[in-house]
Amino acid sequence: MWIYLMCFVISTICIYCGEKAYNKSFKYASFFFGVMILAVVAGCRDQVVGTDVMVYGVRFYNLAHSSVSIKDLFQRLTISGEASDYAFHLLNFALTRAFKDYHIGLFAYSFLTFSFFLKGCMEYKKMNGDSVAFRMLLVCFLFYNTSLNAMRQLIAVAIVYCATAYLLQDRYKLFSVLAVLACSFHSSGLISLVIFGCHLILKDKRNYSEKKRFIRASIFLLISGCIVLFINQIIKYFVTLGILRSSYLNYISSGKYGGSGGLALFNIIGPTIICASSSFLFYRFHRADKKGSNKIFFTMMTVILLVMSFSTIISNYFLRVSYYFTPLAYECQIINRKYFEEKSRVIWKVIMILLAVVPWMHDIVQLNYGETIPYVFFRN
Repeated sequence: MWIYLMCFVISTICIYCGEKAYNKSFKYASFFFGVMILAVVAGCRDQVVGTDVMVYGVRFYNLAHSSVSIKDLFQRLTISGEASDYAFHLLNFALTRAFKDYHIGLFAYSFLTFSFFLKGCMEYKKMNGDSVAFRMLLVCFLFYNTSLNAMRQLIAVAIVYCATAYLLQDRYKLFSVLAVLACSFHSSGLISLVIFGCHLILKDKRNYSEKKRFIRASIFLLISGCIVLFINQIIKYFVTLGILRSSYLNYISSGKYGGSGGLALFNIIGPTIICASSSFLFYRFHRADKKGSNKIFFTMMTVILLVMSFSTIISNYFLRVSYYFTPLAYECQIINRKYFEEKSRVIWKVIMILLAVVPWMHDIVQLNYGETIPYVFFRN
């Protein structure tokens, strides 16, 4: 546990120093080392750290290393039914041309993930203010240990997080490129289409009344609810079309990891608090907010996160889906801070950190979800 905490703190300090630096070279060097410390710890771990390291990370890296060409690699992946996530496999193939050791792959996955998270944090700061370092600290507690297992998906989550920042700036071409890239790392990156649809529905170019906005948001939530109710059939259909891998059938209610384990308290208490506070503050203060901070969009992302959290009773797959909405819900809370006095803003920031740290302590440390504790350095 302590090595992770030290890693998070050192990374945050580096990024904070970079934020405060006037010299551009020092600024980007600090950002680089902030991401590097996270990647080095991920890359130096033994294969026993993380439930899925051997299943996905090591196996796919070694498969790429033993392949004589890209065509050979994808032929072998096709036979095993794992030929999707093209960017991930191409990354492995490129790395194995120079490095045989799979730890290089583990390092690269983490470096790529948190580089995109950092870039996203920088873009959100431009829009909503507050600190990049604070956002990255939240990201570490929310996603770092998960990234040691769900390596492909967390790359996609980080890319979509960054892409959404460009979407909110109306930079649609860049968003599209990143969304495609996210899908090529993990098929769940298709969630970016949901985020794009939500943005279009809520985008206010014609000065819609509050009533019309409410109706549009309600329709979107109704559609989302229908998707939740029929998720089993939707997953089966996408698997039949070849859009999703057959392994996704494990996540429907009748599958290996299908839901009905009930609702985990720590999976819903944070989203519930975030959603309740976001909704209250939005309706209390949004009329006075003339800066167009995309508050209604982030509030909607928070509501969707809450829906996804409760939907884990249907299928555990919704927990994976919620990863895409979690950082956007926390961004909503960062926006909310401006509605408070200075002293209250500090308290609000502490509450936000606790909402990230407490689930981390419960899920990662106490329950050892993902088996990333204890941390073990790799052995020859």
